[in-house]
Amino acid sequence: MKLIRVMLIACAVMFAVGSPFVVRRVAIRNLQSTEQTVRQQALQLTNLTKESTYLSNIVQSIESSNALSQTETMKLAHLRLEAAKLQTSVGQMEELQRRIDRLRDRLTDAAAERQNGVETDTALLKDVMEHREERLLRMKRWLENTPEQSYPELQFLKTEEWLNAMVRPLIAEDDFQAAASLLRFTAADTFGTKMFTAVRNYAKANNGQFPRDAFDLKPYLPSDIPNLDRMLERYAVIPTATLPQMFVSMFGSDSVIAPRERLSRYDNRVIVGLTNISRGVPWDMK
Repeated sequence: MKLIRVMLIACAVMFAVGSPFVVRRVAIRNLQSTEQTVRQQALQLTNLTKESTYLSNIVQSIESSNALSQTETMKLAHLRLEAAKLQTSVGQMEELQRRIDRLRDRLTDAAAERQNGVETDTALLKDVMEHREERLLRMKRWLENTPEQSYPELQFLKTEEWLNAMVRPLIAEDDFQAAASLLRFTAADTFGTKMFTAVRNYAKANNGQFPRDAFDLKPYLPSDIPNLDRMLERYAVIPTATLPQMFVSMFGSDSVIAPRERLSRYDNRVIVGLTNISRGVPWDMK
C-alpha cells in the first residue's frame, strides 16, 4: 500500500512538471501549422495581384481607344467586374502579412519561453527579472498589434506593475489575453481610486447627489491627466441594483460608475460608488 502511494505521488509530480512543456509543444505546433496556411494564402493573393494588374492594364488600353463596339463594351464591363473581384482579394494582402508577422513573433516567443523555462521559487531574482523584461517587450508589441485590447488607463502603470503581470509564459493567445486583463485591471484600479475621490467631492458640492454621467466628474479630477476624455468615455453610471446581489449594499448609493464593456473573458470590473470602491466585480456573476 505504501509503495502504491509513493508511485502515485511520483506520477503526480512528473505530470505537474511535464504538463507545461506539453502545452507549449502543442501551442508551437499549432502556430507553425497556422503560419504555413497563412503563407499559402499570401502566395495565392500575390498571384491575384499580378492578374489584377494585368486586367487593369487591359481595361485602361480599351478605354483609351476611340469608339467602342458593342462587343468591346461588353468585354470592358466583364473585365471591370473581374478586376473589382481581384482587387477585393488583393486588399486582404496587408492583413495576411500582418498575421504572418505576428505568427513569426509568436514562434520566436515560444522558443524563448522554452529556453527560459518556468519561474520557480528558487530562481535567482536577476534571472527572473530578465525573463519578465523579455516578456514585457513581447507584451507591448502584442498590445500595439491588438489595440482593441488596450485602453488609455495603462498610462498609469509603473514599471514594476508591468513586470508583475509578466509572471506566466506568453505563448498562446490566451496567455496574452490573461496578461493584458491583469494589466488593465491594475490600471483601472488606479483610475478608479481617482474617480472615487472625485465622486466624493462631487457629492459634497451637490447636496450628496451622485453624478448622472461619468463626465460630471471631470472638474473634480486632476486636469493634467492625459487622455482624460477617452478614459471617461469608457464608463457609465448604472443602477446599483444591476450588480451581483452580494455587492448591492456596499456602495451607499442607488447608482454606481462602472466600465461600459468587457474586453476579454478574463476581465473583472472596478466599480465606484458613493461610499466605497469595489475591485474585482465579476461580469457574469448574478
